[in-house]
Amino acid sequence: MDSFQMLFSSLSVKGMELKNRIVMEPMIVRYADYDGSVTPRMIDYLEKRAEGGAGLILTAGAYIVPEAKYRPNQLGVYSDDLMPGLKELARALHGHKAKAGVQMIHSGRRLSESVYGSEPVAPSPVAHAGAFMGAHGKAMITPRRLSMRDIKDLVEAYGAAAERIKKAGFDMVEIHGAHSYLINQFLSPHTNKRTDAYGGSLEGRMRFALEILEQVRAETGESFPVSFRMNGDDYFGSTGIQLEEAKKQAPHFVEAGADILNVSAGSSILEATNWNIPPMRIPRGVHLRLSAGVKEVVDVPVIGVGRMNDPYLAELALSEGKLDLVGMARALLADPELPKKAEEGRVKDIRKCIACNHCLDLDTSRFAACTCAINPELGRERIFRIKKVKTPKKVMVIGGGPAGMTAAMYAQLRGHNVTLYEREGQLGGQMLLAVMPPHKEEVQEFIDWQIRQLETLGVTKVLGKEVTTDFVVGQSPDVVIVATGAVPATLSIPGADSEHVCSFQDVLEGTATPKGAVVVIGGGRVGAETAEFIAEKGGKVTILEQLPVICPDMGASARYFMCEALKDVGVVMLPGSRAVKIVKEGVVIADSSGEHTLKADAVVLAVGFYPERKILDELIEADFYKLRAIGDCVEPKSILRAVQEGANTALQI
Repeated sequence: MDSFQMLFSSLSVKGMELKNRIVMEPMIVRYADYDGSVTPRMIDYLEKRAEGGAGLILTAGAYIVPEAKYRPNQLGVYSDDLMPGLKELARALHGHKAKAGVQMIHSGRRLSESVYGSEPVAPSPVAHAGAFMGAHGKAMITPRRLSMRDIKDLVEAYGAAAERIKKAGFDMVEIHGAHSYLINQFLSPHTNKRTDAYGGSLEGRMRFALEILEQVRAETGESFPVSFRMNGDDYFGSTGIQLEEAKKQAPHFVEAGADILNVSAGSSILEATNWNIPPMRIPRGVHLRLSAGVKEVVDVPVIGVGRMNDPYLAELALSEGKLDLVGMARALLADPELPKKAEEGRVKDIRKCIACNHCLDLDTSRFAACTCAINPELGRERIFRIKKVKTPKKVMVIGGGPAGMTAAMYAQLRGHNVTLYEREGQLGGQMLLAVMPPHKEEVQEFIDWQIRQLETLGVTKVLGKEVTTDFVVGQSPDVVIVATGAVPATLSIPGADSEHVCSFQDVLEGTATPKGAVVVIGGGRVGAETAEFIAEKGGKVTILEQLPVICPDMGASARYFMCEALKDVGVVMLPGSRAVKIVKEGVVIADSSGEHTLKADAVVLAVGFYPERKILDELIEADFYKLRAIGDCVEPKSILRAVQEGANTALQI
């Protein structure tokens, strides 16, 4: 059994006894009601993480006044009217021996009028160029400069909100002073251009934060633990906070009343979001240098963050003295039972977050509730309180990609007798290709996890089997789930079948090795990742995309970082360009300037997928109607949709 002695050691903070060193970091998942009140969905979500073993649960950033709201359905602590729900939430978390706290927040200039209708405010009238600018249908505007009276009122509002949190029965409170929210906007010279007592020098820029800490301490008393979340690095270079300045700030926060420092980094500005919510191309434990640096100058517990999704990494960081508490956010969205599994020595059963940032991008841009690409239970915990069926059915699943494996897993969990058939010699489907591009190796961990769950649950797997209609009929299944995936689409233009043309699948599987000047037709996620793959091997790559942006199928931040990566390896991107025909010399394209030829030694097609419907159509033709079709064989889609469809279908059987 694996030993995580430090990770599962206790820690006391002002009488608050934490059973282990794992902290669930706050995330604005939008499970609250429209007025910020607690909902059953929010309780279910957080209670599942408490049940999973986290020592401390910090709830999502709760807005302290109505005008501070950042997202629809965000938790609020601005009124006594919200107390009943807050009390119920605290009781639920305590029922699993977890300690619970609420993080307080004011969005400042990050507020968009299209979200709330209020005017954004900030220390200075510096407009916010956010990572999701334009995704909401309305760009963020230049904020109003806060007056001295405004500042005093906000300090008092923080204190009043903290008092509510204490009265509701929570064990502690956290003040969010990072990630370019209002307090960080005061702290950072990047956004604070004031020349009065609240700007200029380090002392001036800290004044707002210190007054809030002092007010919160005054309202909650000396024995109530207070955490302050700070940036160890804004990642704005010399125009923002860097580690050396953060180390100067930290002792002042402690002196003003902070009992814990929660050290993070980055902001919502595009260049810095990479560090705020690191994608999979950023190494695990990326911010440990920051927590370690802050620990050098304070004598209170320090929380460290930054893709801490692995208990071995967490134990190592603790043993090396880089932090006192391990902050986990997306890791506990992907697997709320990570702490329990690690403590029980079941590390291989942990569904590790792959940092794909679906939770950040694909929901944020549409204002929907948060979802996870690999955990279909997130936000639907009550639905997934799985009960065994009274009458088990014989379930045949055809296709071993993410949709098929998920369906098989949940059907078996419900007590059905499941057999999974896969035409190829290994499971994984299109995910096997998704592993191949640069920096996507962690997708393999999800494939391995799914396979392990199938084995643990006792799902019968038949690999290398081409299923036919006669075979299906002969097996007499009660239900057939078709999850046969998709195949690369072709392009109906002259020359698409030329010898120097191949598909992205050929490239990623290694059956084609394009060299020299390479044109990739199709600038979605697959085309972009394939282009990076080729460029890293020395190819001189140009991407063509008909739509006005590269990677239109990716969320805002993921798109930004993909395009930055392409620039780094010299890929030329041509949005708004259509391939007319492929010739020996290259590709004839049409753009706003007319038609012209791009020279190319090789052409790669990455123009999407066609559903693989062969067995599905044959079964329908044979009047076999005990069918469910899921995943890409219905319509090509993301891993998130494939996994959710697989789980949803299994629950309906």
